[in-house]
Amino acid sequence: MTSEADPRRVRLTELYERGLSCREIGRRLGISREWVRLLLARYEIPAVPISERRYLAAVRGREAEIAEAFLRLRNDAEVAGQLGLRERHVRRLVSAEVPDAALLRRPRRTPGPRYSDQDLIAALREAAPSLASPMGHDAYRRWARGRDRDGRPWPGTQVAMRRFGGWRRALVRAGLPTNRGGGPPTTYSLDDVIAAIAAAWRELGRYPSVARYDAWRAGRAGVPSPATARRFAASWDDLLVKAYPFVHGLSVGVGEHDRADSRARATSPAT
Repeated sequence: MTSEADPRRVRLTELYERGLSCREIGRRLGISREWVRLLLARYEIPAVPISERRYLAAVRGREAEIAEAFLRLRNDAEVAGQLGLRERHVRRLVSAEVPDAALLRRPRRTPGPRYSDQDLIAALREAAPSLASPMGHDAYRRWARGRDRDGRPWPGTQVAMRRFGGWRRALVRAGLPTNRGGGPPTTYSLDDVIAAIAAAWRELGRYPSVARYDAWRAGRAGVPSPATARRFAASWDDLLVKAYPFVHGLSVGVGEHDRADSRARATSPAT
């Protein structure tokens, strides 16, 4: 091989790795597409599909930047727009590099119709005559399923428990009979909730659903219930996102909860 051919080899390799087609490379070098193929073989440049070369050219050296942007935005399309990349390239990189990316991709839940305290109290009172006394939250949940109130879904047990600090307290506010309390309620902070969810996540080997978390906490003292945990966020997914950095050892990015919020307290709901 002549020394004159070396610069062309460097240039050919550079264009090939940037994801250009043989036709595009030929136009850049002033040679035919067929001659480009012959040179690739002569220089023993490994054949790589064009889609793979374009992906590698797009993300090479930007892996950390893409992952960090995704942890902030939690949306492949938004990351692609912000960084000037193709969405499919972002999605592939994130799927390979960011643990539990599927959780972070879940759409943020928009708040549903909000009921006032009086709405919730009225709903509990309306259900009470149809159910055994004291009214249990499971019985109420079954009774409310599929019903609507003023064109909105009937408020469920979780709404009442989060609003009033537990099922027993909700019944007291509605002036309904309750079971005798089992002692003073346990007080938890947001930090306690996140620590419990993170512990369950690590032990189970995956992020826990509400049911899996509730089964995991059975028999463990001092662990907040799902109802207590959900008083600190709009949804269970929001709590998982808050626990995410602690499970995966991140110091920045997704799920960092506001320290002001962590000073809030919640009491474990009694049933």
